[in-house]
Amino acid sequence: MTENNLDDLRKARFMSLSCPPASPEAKGLVGDIIDIITKSEKRQRARKADEVPVFKSAVGLIIGDLLIGFHTREAGWSYLSMSTSAFSDRPVGYKTFKPIVETLEALGLIKVSLGRNSKNIRFDESDKVIYSPGFATRFKPSPLLAKMADDAGVDGKAVTKHFPPQLPKQVIEVRARSQNNRGHKIKGRKLKFTHTDKSKAMASEVTELNQFLVSFDFDGAGFSGFRRIFHEGDIKGFDFQWGGRL
Repeated sequence: MTENNLDDLRKARFMSLSCPPASPEAKGLVGDIIDIITKSEKRQRARKADEVPVFKSAVGLIIGDLLIGFHTREAGWSYLSMSTSAFSDRPVGYKTFKPIVETLEALGLIKVSLGRNSKNIRFDESDKVIYSPGFATRFKPSPLLAKMADDAGVDGKAVTKHFPPQLPKQVIEVRARSQNNRGHKIKGRKLKFTHTDKSKAMASEVTELNQFLVSFDFDGAGFSGFRRIFHEGDIKGFDFQWGGRL
């Protein structure tokens, strides 16, 4: 990552993969990119019938995030961890996402700054290597993709009108307790949980709030919905009382 400015990379926008093409201009742009990708591929077998809509939807969601990041972040970067676990419960799976972005990079349509973990220094005799989270992989539209978007009529100032963020379907999230690795806080893993009457009531409130707020235009910011994220869900006695901020 030395070839890219670290300050620019830190300002990257998270790729939620929840901004599909909605306008005729955006759909036309995504259709052109899908054609470019399929013509460049050297597949041993054709996609199955049920794989085609998944692939096309993924391309649209990826392009949407990249263009929103390009027009709403100073340096134009977006980020997403390439860990397979980061794609659980996501609209696009790892096995679909990875070959698409690799092809987009090979075609010169995007720039990629690979992520990496940080190796911790050991001061004891143990030879065990411990890694802590560092930068997730960053993605950015190339000048070629930016020009294609302009030519297609996808106005950068109204990019979220062309690729409107969708509200989250799951507004309650539970995570395990966080860990401390030599002063570095590591976020707890996402947990499966069973809804209670308490959590259902909270989910209903957040959903209603999101539906109200999404009807407004925000200057200088985008809105893709609130969630309530609870932590320490693996501790006995957990009852949606730890964390839970919007």
